[in-house]
Amino acid sequence: MSDLILNSFPVEITPHTLALPFAEYDDWPASTEGRNRDYRQYSTYRYDRTRLSDDDVRPGKRIRLLLLSGPSPSINDGVHEIDLGVFPSLGARLVEHTLSRHLASQGMTLRKTPFQNVALARVENSPGDLIHLYSGISYQARRPFSAEKYAFTLSVQWEARAIFSDSLSNSMLRSISSGLAVLYTPKTPSNKNLQDFENHYLGHVKQIGHGDEAVVECRDGQTRSVPVADLTLEASPEAIRRYEREKGTSQQAMRTWRKIQQISKVLTKEGRRNPLVLRDRLDAIRSMLGGRSREQLMLPLHSYSTGTVSIGLAPMRAEIPA
Repeated sequence: MSDLILNSFPVEITPHTLALPFAEYDDWPASTEGRNRDYRQYSTYRYDRTRLSDDDVRPGKRIRLLLLSGPSPSINDGVHEIDLGVFPSLGARLVEHTLSRHLASQGMTLRKTPFQNVALARVENSPGDLIHLYSGISYQARRPFSAEKYAFTLSVQWEARAIFSDSLSNSMLRSISSGLAVLYTPKTPSNKNLQDFENHYLGHVKQIGHGDEAVVECRDGQTRSVPVADLTLEASPEAIRRYEREKGTSQQAMRTWRKIQQISKVLTKEGRRNPLVLRDRLDAIRSMLGGRSREQLMLPLHSYSTGTVSIGLAPMRAEIPA
């Protein structure tokens, strides 16, 4: 047998039972409306009570919306005690929520997708102008084994990214945008029809429309006119190449990608292939999570219920048959 080191770390939440304020609704659409109307400033979690064979479900109160954190809640129904062993997805959400708050307190920029959380920090001496380089981590919590109902893990990957620092309201970026992928990054409250795309990949620019709008072929199959101020180019190799060509520095695009490869640990600082890339990435992850402590990260639970999240910084191992 041999060991395979994983980019995963053991996590424990204590206590295992949390008391959280809640609201209840007739059905899922009603809970969506209530959440968007009354609890947009809160982190929430909801579930269908009947799926748990809950024998005290009151008529018309099938969906329970738990409030995890946010402003002081004004809920009249009191609090509900919830066992994290019964709700592993809630436990995973709280782990991610707590770690995100910690990383934000360290000055990192947070981004969330349906599949992962990302925390990024600007790299010193990164290229100026409109392309900035960032390093950081992406992470996702889960409970891998139902038999160990309170044992969670945190899977973490090292990240190196280029990000355009301005929107398509910048005339240069707008001029090169045709056919390129864009992110929906509204500076004001998002369009109701585009809320699910906020800070995510939206689609490809078809053309620059009239006034201050771009026509975008969106990933849901719809074609929409979107204000250019709400769109940011995805920093793909083609987008960077076009930008550098427009600036008249065609060689800079190659240097930018070389720098990204160095930040990602694929290349050494000297520009050579790094045979220890996996080890170096793991060391960088542990350093970012643990700072001076390389053994354990203890964080106060980011929740209305008092508790702690403990992340062990020794990576987990999987046994591989010889």
